[in-house]
Amino acid sequence: MTGEAAKTKRAAAIALFHRPAREHPLETGRLFLEFLLKVTTAGFSAWPMAAIADDPASAAEASGRFTIPPTGG
Repeated sequence: MTGEAAKTKRAAAIALFHRPAREHPLETGRLFLEFLLKVTTAGFSAWPMAAIADDPASAAEASGRFTIPPTGG
């Protein structure tokens, strides 16, 4: 994430994309790409920061900070 620090600090907004834990990864990816297309069509740009979700400690911190239900089961 540190490589994206400058962009993140200048961002007008940060959106969290949270999907059900049991959803198939291809469905999640399809919905995420649709979201990105809508954002781009509206004149904005976006980039994914999946590292937050991929790292268990970061995911736990984000879940607690933004009241995202824990994954699993």
